[in-house]
Amino acid sequence: MKLKKCLCGLLFVLVGSSGQVSADDTDLYLIPPPNQGRAKVLIIFDNSASMDTIETGVPGGYDPDEEYLPVGSSHSYDERLIYFTVGSGMDESALPVPDSPSESRRFNQLLNGCAVAQEALDTYGRFTGYIREFVFSGNGAGTWQPIKENSGAERNNPIDCWEDIAGDNASNNEVYPDGYPQNSVGNNKNYQPYGGTDAAALENAEKLGFNQGELVTLYTDNYLRWYTRYKNDLLDDVQDLSRLDIAKTAISGVISSMPSVDFGLAVFNMNYDVEGQRDGGRIIAGIRNRTASQKDVLLNTIENLPAETNTPLCETLFEAYQYFSGGPITFGHSDFKYDGNGIHYTPNRPPYDINVEDNGSYLSPMSVCSDIAYIIYITDGVPTLDASANDKITSLVNEANDEGNYFPYTFIGNNGEEISYLPALASYMAHNDILPDTEKFQRVVTHTIGFALKNPLMIYM
Repeated sequence: MKLKKCLCGLLFVLVGSSGQVSADDTDLYLIPPPNQGRAKVLIIFDNSASMDTIETGVPGGYDPDEEYLPVGSSHSYDERLIYFTVGSGMDESALPVPDSPSESRRFNQLLNGCAVAQEALDTYGRFTGYIREFVFSGNGAGTWQPIKENSGAERNNPIDCWEDIAGDNASNNEVYPDGYPQNSVGNNKNYQPYGGTDAAALENAEKLGFNQGELVTLYTDNYLRWYTRYKNDLLDDVQDLSRLDIAKTAISGVISSMPSVDFGLAVFNMNYDVEGQRDGGRIIAGIRNRTASQKDVLLNTIENLPAETNTPLCETLFEAYQYFSGGPITFGHSDFKYDGNGIHYTPNRPPYDINVEDNGSYLSPMSVCSDIAYIIYITDGVPTLDASANDKITSLVNEANDEGNYFPYTFIGNNGEEISYLPALASYMAHNDILPDTEKFQRVVTHTIGFALKNPLMIYM
């Protein structure tokens, strides 16, 4: 099951492919169905020892302090403009074309009243959220509406976002006076897009429907220049970086620039020294809507992840299935201290998240509104000592519908020919209702991201 595009807020992160690894090669595909609530993504982060491998000649990530030169003879990138895509994210077919005089997916940065977006644009060059523009109509009245792809550079429509409203942030980047968005409220027919900063104004803004419709991704001109140069192998700045650091940089940037997505994080247990010892992985940060300070804690957790385990790919995906389905904790508490063979391993660094557990089982992050969630699997290797969930998975798929492929996959591992139920489990989660006792059909789609992998097992997924 090789899924290339998705529905409902999929974050597809590429931290390396086709023999090349980038510190900031991130592709975003975001097409949320209506009334699905916030998108939910569990990142399974490979913290195995091989992630300390140094990749040489890695193209430099985006640096907001560096001015990237245009590619080609046309110099139409304009620093006074912000570019955007609606509904789908960054790929070569969806990106704005600043070199084209007919490109209308852009607006003057002086119209941007979204404070959260501006902070992300200044740091990461991109932002994804719910964006609206204030459209004036007859008699000077106006309403906040989803941004149009034909906004153009010279329209005088103010721009703002749901993320400011959700964060109780009345700042408008000093572009407009502080205040929350409002519809058609004026004095002597002088209609203003912004009202007060008090609780009543905030309550009114929350009712305007900013958090409905399609997500929008914003880009600075400088970021688009960097991305174009990167894709065309034209970056002069190359570095030698560990795979772990590359993945940390990419994931941290994506989490920071996508406040409307709820992220969670899972890692491997030691998975050593024999099958059945310290198996699988654990949920170290549950999927939830985080405040700014809570997001900083998550980012700090990612920054401090060590690389010191084996690679229990299938067992950890099974633990993720247990989490999404509200099943019993299977491997989540299985990490234990190890001293031997010159190895001194401290377990549960970082610890499992007790807030996603209740009396030996997981509290599913799936809401009554959502019918799909996503797993992003970041890894660099083949499974090792990874058979402890096989019997559980075969029992699971015996009751599956006919839409998936549930056969074990044969591959060449560290001990010669081996089998894995990793693709079978991913297929089961994508094609079957993981919460059959609820009214909606709820499923989980898994995407794998590898570092120049030639592992057919990961391609097979």
